[in-house]
Amino acid sequence: MNSNIYILGFSAFSGIGTIRFEQLINEFGTPEKAWNASRTDLKAVLKEAVGEKFDEFRKEFNLKEYAKEIEKKHIMWFTPNDKEYPKLLKQLNTVIPAEAGIQSFGLTQDKEDGSRVKPGMTRAPFILFAKGNTDLLKNEKTIGIVGTRKVTDYGQQVTEMFTKDLVNAGFTIVSGMALGVDGIAHTTAIQHGGKTIAVLGSGVDIPTPGEHSGLYQQILEHDGLIVSTFSPGEDANKGSFPARNATVAGLSQGIVVTEGAEKSGALITANYAKKFGRPVFSVPGQITSQLSIGTNNLIKQGAVPVTAASGILDTLGIIAEGKSQVPNHKKQKADTKEERIILDLLENGPLHFDEIVRTIGKDSRSVGSILSLMELKGVIKSNSKGEYIVTY
Repeated sequence: MNSNIYILGFSAFSGIGTIRFEQLINEFGTPEKAWNASRTDLKAVLKEAVGEKFDEFRKEFNLKEYAKEIEKKHIMWFTPNDKEYPKLLKQLNTVIPAEAGIQSFGLTQDKEDGSRVKPGMTRAPFILFAKGNTDLLKNEKTIGIVGTRKVTDYGQQVTEMFTKDLVNAGFTIVSGMALGVDGIAHTTAIQHGGKTIAVLGSGVDIPTPGEHSGLYQQILEHDGLIVSTFSPGEDANKGSFPARNATVAGLSQGIVVTEGAEKSGALITANYAKKFGRPVFSVPGQITSQLSIGTNNLIKQGAVPVTAASGILDTLGIIAEGKSQVPNHKKQKADTKEERIILDLLENGPLHFDEIVRTIGKDSRSVGSILSLMELKGVIKSNSKGEYIVTY
């Protein structure tokens, strides 16, 4: 058996993460020697309780059968020694000190409910599981798009806009498949013919959250990729999401936060990105919105403010050419005077049907017909509140 299968075995034991795995290799030299080390030697490296638990675990664990089981599920795994392992993720071993904290933006909490988190991943994970189009791991033109789960219409609109433009510029979109901004980013990438990578806080064979089981299938069906640092069959828990966030940052050239509250989990992804030496881009939001406090604070603390994808490309030193040209989002074309009036109104923000009728001074039937035609043309759409907004 080659070294990879022993690495796979260590990954199946919940008490060994990247740091402890490194300690084992430093002590024993190879994964095989570490796997076969004496109970006494293991306890010396892993400490008493973990060493004993691992010794019992390996006695009952069948490496070959476990590998076959994973293969049957069409799951692949890669280590930093494999050519398939993403270069951006591997870079973390050279730029990130193991003892680094997560306070890059002065933030100490990752949940919107204020719950504390552990530092999580500070180095390249010693194993990465993947299901789907693994060719995407070779693409270094990747960008992470993250944000709040409780997305507003504004958050949805800017997430769709940035995702579409970055896909057009040739980027693979990376996110955490959470509800809200993450799901919108994955979905928009697929809708516009782009590629997307979903990083899970569970095993790659467990759609997380369950509400996104359909999105999970769509990603795989459209040549996307599901990745995780957690073993197949492992359920997500609160402690697994910081590592998920770190992997999103590690796989990305930069992170875009489109909307987030003061203690949004997306800000932890931003923390990791800054710590990993990757730029953080933040979309400004309304100062009266609770769900824009996080993004506005990121700008105060050094994130790059962006109002268009071109700002991201400029920062990364990427020139969009030909089909990859990022549009400037000029005003939508109007075919009639009435359409122009409506579009000019909606440029200032969403409006209800009654407000549009009242403003332009036409009867409701005529306005309804105009709005319906404009929706069919794709220049406007209605949101969850029954308001009309301009599409880009």
